[in-house]
Amino acid sequence: MILEIDPDKHNRRSIRLKGYDYSQPGTYFVTLVAKNRDSIFGTVEGNQIRLNEIGELVVNCWLGIFDYFDNTNLDEFVLMPNHLHGIKFIHEALGKGEASPGIIASPNESISGDASPPQEMV
Repeated sequence: MILEIDPDKHNRRSIRLKGYDYSQPGTYFVTLVAKNRDSIFGTVEGNQIRLNEIGELVVNCWLGIFDYFDNTNLDEFVLMPNHLHGIKFIHEALGKGEASPGIIASPNESISGDASPPQEMV
């Protein structure tokens, strides 16, 4: 897949520190945004969000992170109709650039503390 970047549309300055290794121990504020900022995770009713199936999957995946990364803990997070904000802690580095295999989940599955080990993406 090739992603085309339109400099007139995508001109946001990155707030990432050049050369910083984001896999090193520390506290990180994470923001994940849905494609095109579409409200695909649920709707707001009054002052509460009503999650749909995709929103529930996102919450399960976020909470399941520490099941797959022993060096990570999660703090507060909030899921809104089109984005998630969360705080995660990395306690020790696994090695620069090291990653675990991807997790495969269908929309009908949830990831929980007793989930089987991740399967490699094929």
